[in-house]
Amino acid sequence: MIDYGSDTNGRIVYIKIECNHIPIVLVNVYAPAQITERCSFFKELFLYIPSTKWIIIGGDFNCTPNNEQDRSKLGAQTDNLSHRILLKEVINPLLLTEIFRRKQPRKIIYSYHASAGNYHSRIDLVFGSDIIYKNTHDIRYVPVGISDHDALVLSINIPPLTDKNMHRRWICNPNVIKRKSFLEKFHRVWNIIINTADLNTTE
Repeated sequence: MIDYGSDTNGRIVYIKIECNHIPIVLVNVYAPAQITERCSFFKELFLYIPSTKWIIIGGDFNCTPNNEQDRSKLGAQTDNLSHRILLKEVINPLLLTEIFRRKQPRKIIYSYHASAGNYHSRIDLVFGSDIIYKNTHDIRYVPVGISDHDALVLSINIPPLTDKNMHRRWICNPNVIKRKSFLEKFHRVWNIIINTADLNTTE
């Protein structure tokens, strides 16, 4: 294990590990059920994700990528906003893809099952970087008897480190720090560090 952490509410948990000398970030997400809170949550999610080439973000996002394809029925409270914010604030900036849908573009399947009203939706998702997608050999939903959510199982191959896939040193363009968007996000990250870090420990 290289690093780990979470937000103050326990809705975001991440761990950075090393496998075959390759750093991999695993992030688990439990998004709020209320739409307004969920949209705010997605706007802050990016700040908790360490940077690396191998990234997997999964969990209960409490929204569907496609309301027509990923819900058994539409209702008055159907959310048409929060997934767009998730894409804009997290998925697109990190160049991630929704692995199951990319592997199975037409398959109709649901991960959440509400007995009230016989309602079903696919709100449990896994996003990964391109190298994760290319090394995925299986992804599937598996029913869990004690839960109203199905498990989402992802199987990937992690190749041995070679000169070809070795990480090269990255040098930041110093002009980036002059951008207003960078400064705004930096201040938000800094506030998170100050509010969550234990400054009394040497670990």
